[in-house]
Amino acid sequence: MNNAARHIAQTTREAKRAELGLRPQSNSRTADKFVLRARGDVMGAMSALGDLHRRSANAEITAAIVESLGDRKRASAIRRSFVRQLGLIESAVVLSKVAVFAVEVHTPERRDAIRLPDGVRASVTEAADLASAESGVLITMNDWILDAVLWWINNQRECTALLDAIVAKDDVQEGHCSGDTLPG
Repeated sequence: MNNAARHIAQTTREAKRAELGLRPQSNSRTADKFVLRARGDVMGAMSALGDLHRRSANAEITAAIVESLGDRKRASAIRRSFVRQLGLIESAVVLSKVAVFAVEVHTPERRDAIRLPDGVRASVTEAADLASAESGVLITMNDWILDAVLWWINNQRECTALLDAIVAKDDVQEGHCSGDTLPG
């Protein structure tokens, strides 16, 4: 396929995706890239979440950024919904067992290039500038993204623990478990 035919095919695919309301696919070679400076344990935690959600660590980072750009409303609402379904007391017990992720100072810093969807870099720049103006402290894009990522890791760990507890409770109530042991 020559370059002109390849361009026509790509343009047709993009138009069809837009018509169906699907988000545009980005090409990793042409996607906006940002070098994230973070401790190795941060990237390891994002990779673990990516494995859990069956997507890449880059997709997890993108999800964290996009959720934080939206004031974290959706992820917070999901967590509150899980707490309501499980109940306050049982939720508190479950959440007390979730390890809070904090950056380990002794781990070496890594630099990883992350790919950003169109328009995200500009939105993060605006959000970091706004946060700097509100706090009176310089907040870089890297600082803002790291804050979004750390919040995402903890939120997703809590949501996963709550959801696992809900599923286990449902299994017991529906008689899918025998005896008094919960699935682990």
